[in-house]
Amino acid sequence: MLNRLRPAALDIAAFLFLLVALSTGIGWMLTVALVYAGLIVVMRIATIFARIAPPVSEAPEGLFHALYGGSVAASVLAQNWTLAAAWVAVWGLSFVSSRRASAPSAIAAAAAKKAARITGSSAASKAATGAASTGAAPRVSSRGSRRSG
Repeated sequence: MLNRLRPAALDIAAFLFLLVALSTGIGWMLTVALVYAGLIVVMRIATIFARIAPPVSEAPEGLFHALYGGSVAASVLAQNWTLAAAWVAVWGLSFVSSRRASAPSAIAAAAAKKAARITGSSAASKAATGAASTGAAPRVSSRGSRRSG
């Protein structure tokens, strides 16, 4: 269990830091929290527009939703609207980048359709569908699925 949380250690530490900063109201801590959130926003925008896959983590996705939602809630309760807006942006962009990364690429989907059309078999069609969902290129036999006889 601890090994699955290790990739999220920085996010957990940042969340705890944010809670301390908001509860104490220390200016430099709030500035650090805002700069950190801003850097995360820039990173998420870069992963979306540069079509870079976001880092894969073994931590449960729900943990990140809980951390980002908790950051928004804590910022709203402290009435720090700038931090709340930054964490809403982080949360939203994180959702968009994770959905974009899990969607099949247009190239893989086109290759899968072409392979299914060429072979005309249901097995190739199933393989094409699986390849499109995973983003992998479909495998097509050099013999084809039809037998001449």
